[in-house]
Amino acid sequence: MKQKRRALTSIELENLERFKNIWQEKKQALGITQEQAGLACGWNGQSAFSQYLGGIVPLNVEAVLRLAKVLKVHPAEIMPDIVDLLPEGYGVTTAVSPEDNEVKALIQIIMDLPPERRVVLRTVAETIVDTNPQYQKEVG
Repeated sequence: MKQKRRALTSIELENLERFKNIWQEKKQALGITQEQAGLACGWNGQSAFSQYLGGIVPLNVEAVLRLAKVLKVHPAEIMPDIVDLLPEGYGVTTAVSPEDNEVKALIQIIMDLPPERRVVLRTVAETIVDTNPQYQKEVG
């Protein structure tokens, strides 16, 4: 007997809508199909991907992290609340408006760095802020 799936919550629907929009924007730019994206996420291909895209299965943190990596976006672009769950240093996008493409591109470059290089970059940035009063005013 097939079990009836629960309805998506309003937050899950919003995350789904963001994911669908990102997929529409990115699939041609990245030149990937649902099957290729699903395989790149580590799933068995198109089926799992289409279940997330169709809202059959609600997006979860693991799926969002995998999808964000494949689609080359920050996970918070799909699931804004994920920022609270990410390890320190993973990146924050809440201060960046969606229209600020230069900042988003820089964030993507930073996110593509290996974790140990991001830690070094963060340390350097903190040192600059700590030793230059002019930046302390801008940041704090």
